[in-house]
Amino acid sequence: MRFFTRVFERSSEEENKSEFTDEAYFKKAKGFLETAWDIVNSTDNWKLEKKTANGDTVESKIVPGLGTVFKAE
Repeated sequence: MRFFTRVFERSSEEENKSEFTDEAYFKKAKGFLETAWDIVNSTDNWKLEKKTANGDTVESKIVPGLGTVFKAE
């Protein structure tokens, strides 16, 4: 949850506005998705947690400032 909080914190520019605009929300959401995409698609430091008989895997990675991230493939 800490990551979501940081992503949606108001910047100093936005603090001067009385409310967020749709554009500001879309910009923050796009930034969040790009960061998540980069983390999941990185190839370094993933640790295999489990592999099933049919080849599915669960891997984990510690991301500084965020914590442990899991992905299933």
